[in-house]
Amino acid sequence: MLKKTSLLCWIKAMRIPFATVAIVPFAVGIVWAVSDGMKFSITMAVLGEIAVFCICVSCHLLGEIFDQEEDRKTIIYGRSKFAGGTLMVAEGYISPLSAGIAAILFLGIAFSCGIIIAFYYRSLILFGLGAFGTAAAVLYSVPPLRLAKRGVGELFIGVCYGWLTLTTGYATACGALPSNSVLMCIPIALSVFNIILINEFPDFQADLEAGKKNLMIRIGKKWASKVYGGANFLIIIFLFIICRTLHSESYAYLLILIPSIILALTLSIALIFMKRWKQPQELEKLCGLTIILNHFCSFTLAALLLCR
Repeated sequence: MLKKTSLLCWIKAMRIPFATVAIVPFAVGIVWAVSDGMKFSITMAVLGEIAVFCICVSCHLLGEIFDQEEDRKTIIYGRSKFAGGTLMVAEGYISPLSAGIAAILFLGIAFSCGIIIAFYYRSLILFGLGAFGTAAAVLYSVPPLRLAKRGVGELFIGVCYGWLTLTTGYATACGALPSNSVLMCIPIALSVFNIILINEFPDFQADLEAGKKNLMIRIGKKWASKVYGGANFLIIIFLFIICRTLHSESYAYLLILIPSIILALTLSIALIFMKRWKQPQELEKLCGLTIILNHFCSFTLAALLLCR
């Protein structure tokens, strides 16, 4: 039975705060174009941000529709602020049909923005990047492919929210592709990979019973904690490499890395050595701090680029 739907229900289901993990790296891409001295269009940059936001919201709504079984099970095994969906569709506040129509509308807005940007720059490459991002939002949750349950969804998200957002942010601002985009995106990509991975800890039992074979289910919590820690260690290494690549003349710029390094190490110690993944309340804090680490990586990269 469908319950009374309010605007608050829709806002909750859209999970707007979580869209920042795509919006912020996209903005860093714009900053990158500016720091390179490229002639850029503020209009196209804004349209690009709108498109990214709409794709994220669509992805969240599709997740609400197709993750209902495992989302309901989190009520039994324990809810988390950062995992298990919002239950707006699962508990009948929003119908699957309404959520699906809304997701299509948001994708339509994103597609329209992409058409305008591609036409403005006369670039099929830009259109292809936008189409890839749109397809990723759909394929991540929608059967039969549903990447979220295949054990590769985490890597896919890392690429889309790391490399793709940074690259398209640069490209929509100036119409050209950045150099060294793979190197620059690695810390952001690894941190968003870890956001997905750590959010799978509280959902483990629910996902297992729902037949969801994501990375956490495939390797188990103990190994997942080590993968998480390893990814954080790589974040530190690549931040150092990026810093030295952009500022080889002085080691002083390494000071910019300190907040990200401290947080990455703290999270790794808490998860691997202190085994905080066994404590639901502590784990929830780590989920939130992992999102903060992702933003730290983005801000660190932006600062390194602007200081050139």
